[in-house]
Amino acid sequence: MSCEFTQKAYAAYGVDSEAAKKAVNEIPISIHCWQGDDVVGLDQAGALGDGLQVTGNYIGRARNFEELKQDIKFAFSLIPGKKRLNLHASYAILNGEKVDRDAYRPEHFAPWVAFAKELGLDGIDFNPTFFSHPKMKNGLSLSSPDEDIRKFWVKHGQACLKISEYLAKEMNSHCAIGSRRNLQVQEGAFRGQDGRGSKSNFEKERVSYAFCGKFSELSAHSELSEAPNKGA
Repeated sequence: MSCEFTQKAYAAYGVDSEAAKKAVNEIPISIHCWQGDDVVGLDQAGALGDGLQVTGNYIGRARNFEELKQDIKFAFSLIPGKKRLNLHASYAILNGEKVDRDAYRPEHFAPWVAFAKELGLDGIDFNPTFFSHPKMKNGLSLSSPDEDIRKFWVKHGQACLKISEYLAKEMNSHCAIGSRRNLQVQEGAFRGQDGRGSKSNFEKERVSYAFCGKFSELSAHSELSEAPNKGA
């Protein structure tokens, strides 16, 4: 009864609700993985914080890769239509290997590829993780005045580009990487510490060097979901 009522209500505005549902079912939706564990991640890099509003302590959250896969599989079984998986770099599967985010490699995400193929997903999207890490110095990463800190996060951005290209090739689909949100850094940080608007000498480095400035060398399958914002 409610479905018929809805169909008639939309029809009054010239909308064919059945055709709309069929069209929506053909549009893959990129669903993030971090709802399952409250953004804790799997790389054990550091405590949550650095501006995040989550705490990582909600009851019943996934505690490891296997539990997270179970939760995602169950959730996806209840969600109609085509789906993609959206990952953060902090969900690398390291299996005890001592490697930091500036040196993550495609193979650290191979288990996610196998899982996505098992579920028949349309593809995998990817995000650098510029937060919750010991090298977040005074809440800053790419815009830190500390050159060593900046270089670490620049290398992380470069590693993430290579990983996204791998994900695109393995899934035979584009991989949307990054966004203004995930590359967001404090405007005041690169305009100078005196607060008077003087730009520091790493503004250009912070924006372009983090993504190598070599977009032409990437696979045609790999794309940026949003261009880095100069005001970020």
